[in-house]
Amino acid sequence: MKIISELPLILSVLSFCISSVTFFFNMRNMDRYGLKKVIFDKKLQIMLEFYERIEKFNFLLFINENGEGYVSIDNIRGHIKSLKNNNTPNSELYIELETYNFLHQNIFNFSLNPFVEKNVYQAALFLSTEYIMKIDIERADFTRIELNGSPGKKTYIHSEDFSTVDEFLRKMTLIQILIEKWIQQNSGVRKVLRK
Repeated sequence: MKIISELPLILSVLSFCISSVTFFFNMRNMDRYGLKKVIFDKKLQIMLEFYERIEKFNFLLFINENGEGYVSIDNIRGHIKSLKNNNTPNSELYIELETYNFLHQNIFNFSLNPFVEKNVYQAALFLSTEYIMKIDIERADFTRIELNGSPGKKTYIHSEDFSTVDEFLRKMTLIQILIEKWIQQNSGVRKVLRK
């Protein structure tokens, strides 16, 4: 009899416990205030901006004192194939210090953004390297990359992290490919980027 008289209390406590467990489970699994969507939208915006920065990066690739070729990062895959015909990919590469600083500031530093995917950041790490050789020269007859072809005395650097033309171009391409892949996998759009 005593149990029957306390049945409403037992049912109330049991109902409260079940409701509490259900409430905490829902709170744990619920995206409160759409925060996941806000974070995803910000990440997508940053990755698109990063892609745009890389695609806009243009530079001059000087093969030797007399020859030059204009290489645009958005068509770098085609350039890698065409450069193989004249042994340029294996040429030791020097980068104008101004160009290296530009890459460091605009590509590597941007990869430090917490919304940039970890694998993209890791691919850009080669632009944070300490260079192993620095030369000041007015007239260069070696394979080099410059932002502009203006004459005059320039400082060039050489690094083991991008010691050849092929290595540099492949590492820059990898950053672009990883960004493209992330955008295509996460935005629901299969071909949003121009190739």
